[in-house]
Amino acid sequence: MQTNVEREAPSVRDPYVLQSDPRMEAQRGAAWRFLPLEGNLPDDNREVLLEQQEAERRFTVTLPAESVVADSRIFIRYLNSVEVLPAASRLDVAVNGRLVASFAPRAVSGAQDIRADLPEGLLRPGPNEVVVRARQNHRVLCSINGIYELWSAVDALASGIEVRLAQPLAPPSLASFDYALASGINGPRRLTLLAPSNSPAEDWVADALELVQGAARRAPGDLPDFQLVSLESLERAGRPATALPVFDRDALPGGMLALFGTANELSGMVPREIMSFVSGPYVGVHNLGRGDGSAVLIFSGQNREEVSDAIAAWASQELEMPARSNAVISDLSPALQRPRPPRKPIQGGESVTLAQLGTPETEVGGLRRSIKTELLLPDDFFAANDDAVTLKLNASYAPGLDRNSALNIFVNGTGSALLGLNDPQGEVMNDRLISLPLRNFKPGVNEIEFEVSLPALNADNQGFCPPGTINIDQPPRFVLHPDTELTFPGYARLGHLPDLDLFVKRGFPYVNNGQPVLSDLYIAVRDLQTINSALVVAAAVARQADDRLRLRPTFSYPDMSSRNLLVVGPTNNLRPTVFANAPLRQQDIVTAWNYHRPIDPLVSDEREIAATTATESLLQRIEAMRSGVPQERIVAQSFDESDEADESTPRESWRRGSREQEDSERSWYHRLVSLLPALAQSMQAEQAAQRFLSGSSGDVTAVMMQYEAYSSPGRTVTLVTALDSRLLLAGVKRLVQPDYWVSLKGDLAVWGPQPQTLGTGAVGEPYTVMPPTTSLGNLRLILSNWLSRNVLALLVSTGMIVFLLSAVTYMLLRMDRRRRDLG
Repeated sequence: MQTNVEREAPSVRDPYVLQSDPRMEAQRGAAWRFLPLEGNLPDDNREVLLEQQEAERRFTVTLPAESVVADSRIFIRYLNSVEVLPAASRLDVAVNGRLVASFAPRAVSGAQDIRADLPEGLLRPGPNEVVVRARQNHRVLCSINGIYELWSAVDALASGIEVRLAQPLAPPSLASFDYALASGINGPRRLTLLAPSNSPAEDWVADALELVQGAARRAPGDLPDFQLVSLESLERAGRPATALPVFDRDALPGGMLALFGTANELSGMVPREIMSFVSGPYVGVHNLGRGDGSAVLIFSGQNREEVSDAIAAWASQELEMPARSNAVISDLSPALQRPRPPRKPIQGGESVTLAQLGTPETEVGGLRRSIKTELLLPDDFFAANDDAVTLKLNASYAPGLDRNSALNIFVNGTGSALLGLNDPQGEVMNDRLISLPLRNFKPGVNEIEFEVSLPALNADNQGFCPPGTINIDQPPRFVLHPDTELTFPGYARLGHLPDLDLFVKRGFPYVNNGQPVLSDLYIAVRDLQTINSALVVAAAVARQADDRLRLRPTFSYPDMSSRNLLVVGPTNNLRPTVFANAPLRQQDIVTAWNYHRPIDPLVSDEREIAATTATESLLQRIEAMRSGVPQERIVAQSFDESDEADESTPRESWRRGSREQEDSERSWYHRLVSLLPALAQSMQAEQAAQRFLSGSSGDVTAVMMQYEAYSSPGRTVTLVTALDSRLLLAGVKRLVQPDYWVSLKGDLAVWGPQPQTLGTGAVGEPYTVMPPTTSLGNLRLILSNWLSRNVLALLVSTGMIVFLLSAVTYMLLRMDRRRRDLG
């Protein structure tokens, strides 16, 4: 954001002003290494906003345990609003809890760089926390609306910590591999998996899924990048790598590598000195000989089961990794410091205080302050009736506030309570009871916001005040105490889907309240780009949910499976039956991309043009299907020749027999629904989805949908697709960036090269998932919720109950009268 106002001269008390680019300076001096505040960033600048009077943002910068730091300094590149008054505002930067820079924000007409040397010993191996705090005051506006013009933007790509190492970086050990992967001190924060071929088998993909989920959960900071490279494509000439002597070490991918296989499979690539340790499930980290600290993570064993056991044990973090290069899993001890247990969801009837949620006592002295806290509810939380959460508010405010002062309480962005702070004498509120509607809460993570508005007493009707009359350094005028308590009533447990927000943040329904559910992962094409896309999606969900997904990968569509399904693949290669109950039909997506060819900077135009020509055969098949060709024939045509299997093989015979048995066991209800496809999705929802796609198709690179499976009620399908494999991988790697990932919701999402192109909507049909265990109390709550939504059914059922009770009473009275007459 630019302005024509002249920038003020730097203050002599701000010794940190620097006009050079830290990244360029780091390149000029080979001994200096630059670590950005955000480790996993796109190639363009990403601004992190600090808005309103008080704000702070936290970042993580990770140092390898093997680094010996000689000198270090921090750089901050920022820009601020012209409304910010420098004399009454400050930007503070703290590293590991110690203030290292404090300066007045003066970057109005252009970005400024701030430099500060870090004290010796302040940085530590592993994660280092960098906190940027903004305390901003207005120039002439002092109204509630005026504070929204106060902002400072930190360029997280150009801002970071620069270190000069006293000696070359050594490769990590097993104990420090996580820090080395997360640091990116010598290149990308990337883990490259070396695949045995361009078309790996399903069991290899299953191990790769376990590995990337473990790496995503172990590495601090942002999600690392994951990449697949075939061993067939690696250059074998030149200077050999230490741990992989058959390959050129300079031609190997940058960052950390991962290789796994049985002892026989790795014997030709890994030196005998390493393979001699493989006496059981083995894990090791070995130097590549490049002098930059890069290494290869090796998993092996005498057979495939031992390889899988080694990967699973490393990914679970339940064993203590030693400070050496290799180990046999069976010889390791349980971890001394196990991973922090996941947060426990709040159950019905439980109470929780703000202190238990991590919110300390907060004092407010400015015009407006938002105090936010988060709580966790079960993934299958369901409430639609008029029950309420009881808030016992403990707070106080000073006398003499403006009569329009107020405390507004929001639950997930919805206003739930409003309390006036208008007593002239002030007030101390002890256990003030406030009701928050239960229906404003949702499954998973919930945000509760206490918004305190304290209008200025000396502002005119236009909101102007003399400069500096209202600042954030005045005594507190409102205090929120941490013993404020929330008490939840009993609520129903019933999964409510589709919900992409719940999927990407909690993994539901593939993870149900911390319990992984065995599910199918259908990868439409057996190539490295599509497999890589599936690995990235699984790793991102596991990282956010802090739990692993139990996915069974398959390259054949699991037609008759009763498990939940995750589908990843190019639209052209998916079977039409995948879209049978989807918010968007397959032909809608292909047609939109045929007329609006997606553009993504990660993929060249030539590849995109070649990809669009592949849609013609699919469009012909779709037209044939719409003209009345039997579905079985279309499904058979949708397979590539390479995926066709011989029906005479034992495996295919077993699968055919299983399908026939499941067909015979299907209930009459399921068969009836399969004969009525029009009931699976309403035309109104389909038309809404088409309009949603057509309005965004010019910028759409990929599509994500979640819906109920057509043939299995209660079974969930989550689909991620793009025009071809390369665009799919580019789209998925953009999707897992924080700007995209946290904004997913509804049942349909489309996105392109920029976060502004992300569009979400709820256009499909909702459905429910029953909890694993049932009880009469839960059934009663579910019925209560359902009747509260269907008033007509409530009236009819009440009338029927009254009628039945009246009839029974009448019959009993007649029987009693007859008995008396006979007597």
